[in-house]
Amino acid sequence: ADGVHLGQNDLPVDEARHLMLKPMIIGLSTHNIEELEKACQLNPTYIAIGPAFATNTKPNIKVAGLKYIKQAIKILEDKGIANVAIGGINIENIEQLLELGVKTVAVCSAVTDNSDPEARCRVLKNMIDTHL
Repeated sequence: ADGVHLGQNDLPVDEARHLMLKPMIIGLSTHNIEELEKACQLNPTYIAIGPAFATNTKPNIKVAGLKYIKQAIKILEDKGIANVAIGGINIENIEQLLELGVKTVAVCSAVTDNSDPEARCRVLKNMIDTHL
């Protein structure tokens, strides 16, 4: 593996670093400004911001929404930490995120629930590339 993505209830970032035998990518999920500010202090490679929209993948997580995404992008830009929008993202709503300045997304059901996952990935990638 080249890295690890950690949720708020997973192994802490500093413990993950301690276990690594070589430098690796570390991502950390955040759902609100308080978690984001704490995450910035840990200096992960990237911070996931979301869920942007309701998602069946994690139905018990409250939607963070577009306002949080917009705020997080600005904060992370100023700190030099990469961001990844996550949660409920699909071809119907990705444009809303791209308009906010999102450049990277993580998707699950948008691809896995499709009869042609490869084609769906190409559509999403083309939408991002066209916007950028």
